[in-house]
Amino acid sequence: MLIQQACFLGWIAAAILYEDGEIQEIYAAVFVSAVFLGIYWYVMGTLLTSEWPYLSRRVQRSLPQSKMGRVFFTWLNPGPGTGYMFCVANLTMIAVVGLALVFLFSSIARPSPSLDQVVYFLILGWCYLVIFLGVGRLLISLARRFVFISMTAGFLLHMILLLAACGLPQIFSFMSFSQQYYVQYSLLHSSNPIWTLYVLIDEGSMSVEAFTLSLILIPTALIVLLLNMRTVTAEVQYQRSLLPARVAEEEAELHPVPEAGPSNPWEA
Repeated sequence: MLIQQACFLGWIAAAILYEDGEIQEIYAAVFVSAVFLGIYWYVMGTLLTSEWPYLSRRVQRSLPQSKMGRVFFTWLNPGPGTGYMFCVANLTMIAVVGLALVFLFSSIARPSPSLDQVVYFLILGWCYLVIFLGVGRLLISLARRFVFISMTAGFLLHMILLLAACGLPQIFSFMSFSQQYYVQYSLLHSSNPIWTLYVLIDEGSMSVEAFTLSLILIPTALIVLLLNMRTVTAEVQYQRSLLPARVAEEEAELHPVPEAGPSNPWEA
């Protein structure tokens, strides 16, 4: 996934350099990259957070052993908790780099969409992804206490959560006589990330009350992140297990050490 993300960013950068893109085109490329990478990490996150939380002994024997290896490669370990933190780390990097580039380019040229639209888009998009992936993971962990949840079932649970967040406000709006024929966006629909972000870019930050919405979503995202971090400690504490003696003997029989051969053409 890291390689795919690097290839995508490299492809975007190469296209801009090849076309001798102006500041406006670079700004648009940053925005489009954030959209596609956000969708990519949400899809990957639904799969990663649906993984089985327990590691087999064979997998534990392949975990990093040194301190430096554990520092840099722990989040690459299998598991829903490490997978969630892995997605959050990548999403945070995308948001931070995107904000830095947007502020840099906005001082050189006047961007379109406006600066506040893209800033709120990156911040609110990060909050939505952290919340939906985190809540989905917590629901999967809760359900696994009672029934077996496969990766496919976990993915479907994420989809149901997203559809419920998008559909329930619509149902409440249609039940209102004042909005029976026309549903206009309001804070009631703030749980709908697709409509919120679309209206934000299409009509401006004031149309979604972006400042008020950020005051709601940012603390919510941090709370969900902390709740997930509390349960990630068990996966982070996995240590590399040694190879059992019986398995080592079987491996030695199946793959014996080759005999030493000649080291140069003149050796008999």
